[in-house]
Amino acid sequence: MVEHVIGNDGVGGSIPPCGTRKRVLFMKIGFVGIGYMGHGMAKNILEKGYSLKFKANIKRKAANDLISRGAIEEKNIQDLCRDIDVLQLCLSSSDQVEDILINKKAINFLKKDSVVIDSTTANPVSSEKIIEICTQNNIHFIDAPLGKTPKESWDGNLDAIVGAKKDILEKFRPIIDCWAGRLVHVGDPGSGHKLKILNNMLSLSYYSIYYEALTLCKQSKISDETFHSVISGSRMDNELFQSFMKYVLDPKEENQHKFSVNNANKDLGYLMSLAMQNNAPTLMGSAAKQVFEKAKFNGLGDKNVSELYHLVINKKT
Repeated sequence: MVEHVIGNDGVGGSIPPCGTRKRVLFMKIGFVGIGYMGHGMAKNILEKGYSLKFKANIKRKAANDLISRGAIEEKNIQDLCRDIDVLQLCLSSSDQVEDILINKKAINFLKKDSVVIDSTTANPVSSEKIIEICTQNNIHFIDAPLGKTPKESWDGNLDAIVGAKKDILEKFRPIIDCWAGRLVHVGDPGSGHKLKILNNMLSLSYYSIYYEALTLCKQSKISDETFHSVISGSRMDNELFQSFMKYVLDPKEENQHKFSVNNANKDLGYLMSLAMQNNAPTLMGSAAKQVFEKAKFNGLGDKNVSELYHLVINKKT
C-alpha cells in the first residue's frame, strides 16, 4: 500500500510507508508525554525495534510498562536529549511544548540535524516561533498532530496530519509509521498544527449543534431515539454524529469521547489566536467556544465533551 501525500504546492505525491523500505533502526528516540495517546505511540516505536528513552512521568503504570518493554527512563531533559536523533513530543498544550523546548532548553541539548516531531494539538502561532528557533539551531521540525483515540494509538493506527519539508519527512517518516496508519502531508512545518485546529473547530462546532438540537428535542417532547433515527442514513449522518449519539443513547464510560471540556476550550482558544493573526472571522468558532466556556464556568472542565448532554441537558449526575 502506498499512502497518498499532498505536497505544499497542492500536487499529490507518493511516499512509501515504513514496511516497503528499509527501516533506519539505528535512530535513537527520546519521548516526552506518555499520556493516553503517547503511551501507545511509545509502545509501538519500541515494538518496531527502535531504541527509546522517555522523560520521567508521574503516570507510573505507563512508565513501568515501557520500561518492561526495554525503554530507558531519564530524570531530566538534558539526559533525555543526549545523543538522540528524534525528540517525539505528545503533550497537552503549547505551554508545555515551549517549557520543554525553550525553558528547559531541549533545543540546546539536541544534536545538529536531529528532528523534533510534535504531535501535540498545538497553537500554530506558538509553533511558528518554535520552528524559527529550531531552524536557527539546525534542528528540523515536523508537526504531526493526531486523529482518532487511545485505542488506535495502542494499535498503531492513528491518523497523522503532517507539516514538514518533503525530504525531512522522507528521512524520519519510519518513526511516524510506527504509530500512524494514515499520514496526510499537508505542507511545510506548521501546516499540520493549523489543519488540526481547523479539524477540531469542525468537530466541536458539530458537538455544539448536536447539544442544541437535542435540547430542542427534549423541550418539544421528541425522544433522543427518534432524533437519531431521522438523522441516521440521511445526508446529515456521519461518523462523528454516530459516535456522539452512541453515548447519548447508552451512557457507558466506554462510549465516551475522551476529550475534556478544558481541552475543547484550549483548542478553540488556539483557533482564535490563528484567526487574529490572519485577520479572519470566527463567528462559528466563537459560538462553539461560548458553549464550552459556559460548561467550564459551571465546573465541568474536567468532564469529557460527550458527557455534557446528560450533565447539562438531560440533567443526569
